[in-house]
Amino acid sequence: MASKRIFGLLFFPFFGIVKRQETDNILSFWEMVGANMGQRVYGLVDCNNFFVSCEKVFNPNLEGKPVVVLSNNDGCIVARSSEAKALGIPMGTAYFKIRDELDRRGVIAYSSNFALYGDMSKRIMQTLSQFCPDIEVYSIDESFLSLRSIPLEHLAAFGKEIRDTVRRWTGIPVSIGWGPTRTLSKFANHLAKKHASHRGVYSAFSEETDTWMMRYPIEEVWGIGYRWGKKLHAKGIDTVYQLKNADLTTIRKTMGVVGLRVVKELNGDPCITVAPPETRKSLVHSCSFGEPILDYEKLFEALAAHISRGAEKLRLEKCCASMMTIFVMTSRFAKEAYLGSQPIVFRRPSDNTIEMLRLAREGLKRIFQYGYFYKKAGVYFTGIYPRTNVQQSLFEDVGTQQKEKQIMELVDRLNQKIRRNAVQFASSGTRKAYQDRKENVTPRYTTCWKEIPTVKG
Repeated sequence: MASKRIFGLLFFPFFGIVKRQETDNILSFWEMVGANMGQRVYGLVDCNNFFVSCEKVFNPNLEGKPVVVLSNNDGCIVARSSEAKALGIPMGTAYFKIRDELDRRGVIAYSSNFALYGDMSKRIMQTLSQFCPDIEVYSIDESFLSLRSIPLEHLAAFGKEIRDTVRRWTGIPVSIGWGPTRTLSKFANHLAKKHASHRGVYSAFSEETDTWMMRYPIEEVWGIGYRWGKKLHAKGIDTVYQLKNADLTTIRKTMGVVGLRVVKELNGDPCITVAPPETRKSLVHSCSFGEPILDYEKLFEALAAHISRGAEKLRLEKCCASMMTIFVMTSRFAKEAYLGSQPIVFRRPSDNTIEMLRLAREGLKRIFQYGYFYKKAGVYFTGIYPRTNVQQSLFEDVGTQQKEKQIMELVDRLNQKIRRNAVQFASSGTRKAYQDRKENVTPRYTTCWKEIPTVKG
């Protein structure tokens, strides 16, 4: 059974292999939705223990076992299976502090596999688009659906159909919360996850919602963090229900307009939107090294890799940067800590990796200090504008610019067609001592032909 699921996973998103009966079910729901125009309904679809669930899809033997996924450089715990949560393993704990305890308790720890998680996320969003074209991707494992409209009595069945289809097509379990606002759909999703009786779907339109609100603290409301929570508790507002019915004057004085919007949302008045993507104001690309670096050339290789990746992101977003700041640093806990940075202003906003590497080599010479064990390097791009807003300079070699532009376009096309870093600059080196420490990373099952899973008959 697991082999069939994996086979379908590998080929469905690319070739659209969908059973006709399943497609007909989706279409029947859309006919139902289209026939009932009325109140807008928001749905939050959230993947359960997403990183761990991705690992389980390709290794069914993990089912029922405590599993955690670690951050970059195997630093801290960023995802836990339900079994790991039941053992009381806290989120965000440094791995080295509890490694022995995890081994003793039989907890399986995986290094992060973001190539796999990112691809699985795309497949899930693609599946959701079959049900609702109006999708707001909120994070790698969360999306808001916006329907206008669906009969409220059909929300449970519609949610179940979405859950079953996502699980069948991708192998990932999801929970769904419905509500008249995004805030209420978030709260409904929390209830769908926490209470097995809801079977992964809950509607905030239910008459029971106020009762649930009385049981949960205000920190469970979207947008209410520790700081706001502390202020509200001081005002005697402790539960979600109390916040919903709070005096608006008190809320305005305590939280301002943001608080008023939250209260309105809890009362069914939609006034919070997920902002559309805008041109970013800055871009940072950096990472701690798997091993400390003492040598200048090795340090430049690490820096070159981050600059190359950052410039690639700029080109992907059709943007250019006016300035980049390179930085290198030792561990914060070193006896002799050091942080060096060098701002570099481009003659004109640039997305050209060749130009950036040329300038970065000179910049690194100014801040590199011998005798330090460097633990981190990176680049910070600022003054970012859409490429169409950048004016051509009259004092630069247009021929060289055009040639380098064509080289960058070719490199990007090859890396997109083959795999990331299939073609890269020699400045990035071959033996990458600066790469993340990943002691137990799984294969990139869905994005690398060499690592595709094998099925034995």
